[in-house]
Amino acid sequence: MANFNVKYPTIAKMLHSYLTFTKRRNNIHCRIKNTVQKVFDWKIYTQMNHNDMEQFLIVLSDFPFFDSLSEADKMALFKRFWMPFSLLERIYDTLNNLDSTQFLDGNFIVLQNGSIFELDELTKSSNLEEMEKITFNSWKTLLPLKKKLNPHCIEVMYIFCCILWNSSYLDIPLSEAGDEIVRRGRLIIHKEMREFYNYDEIQWERIYALRHILVVTEDCIKEHGKNIA
Repeated sequence: MANFNVKYPTIAKMLHSYLTFTKRRNNIHCRIKNTVQKVFDWKIYTQMNHNDMEQFLIVLSDFPFFDSLSEADKMALFKRFWMPFSLLERIYDTLNNLDSTQFLDGNFIVLQNGSIFELDELTKSSNLEEMEKITFNSWKTLLPLKKKLNPHCIEVMYIFCCILWNSSYLDIPLSEAGDEIVRRGRLIIHKEMREFYNYDEIQWERIYALRHILVVTEDCIKEHGKNIA
C-alpha cells in the first residue's frame, strides 16, 4: 500500500477511501458467511444501498480534485456517479467475499449483509418489478466480465475514478471551474495507470477491457434512466 501511495497517489487514495468505506459498512452489518437465500427483499436491499451512498459520500469528501469542487458541483457529480458505482461495486464486493469454489464457479451475488443469491434464480422470477429486473440483469451481465478480466485492485479503483470523472455521461451540468477540475482529475488517473502498466503498450491493452466494463456498466444505468423516465 505504501508503494501505491508513492507511485499512484490519486488511485491509491481511492483505494484507501474504498477500504474505509467497506470497513464502516462491515461494522454496520453482521455478515452471514456462505448462506444462500431464496427470498430477495428489495426494501432491505434499497435501504442498505442508501446507507452505502451516505457512507461513501463521507469518505469521498477529501478525495483529490473532488475536494476542490463547489458543493453544487460535488452533488451533481456524486448523484451521477452513485448508480454505476453501486452496480459495479456490488460485483467487486461479491468476488472479494465469496471464499468457496462452489460460489466462485457459479453465478452468485453477495449483498452488503452477506446474503448470497443465485442470479439465475433471481432473474427468472415472474413477479419482479421493473427496477428489480434491471438490477438483477445488470449484475448478471457484469459478473462474468469482471471474472474474466480478474482485475488488480488498482485497476478496479481506476474504473471507480473513471466513473466519478465521467461528467459528460448523461450531460451532468458543472460550472466552468468544475469542468476544469474534473479534466485535470481525468488526466492524473490516466497518467497513473500508464505508470501502473510501466508504460508497456501490451499491458496497456488491458485498459480497453477496463473501459469496456465501464461502458457496459453505464449502459445498464441508461436502462434505469429509461425506467425512471
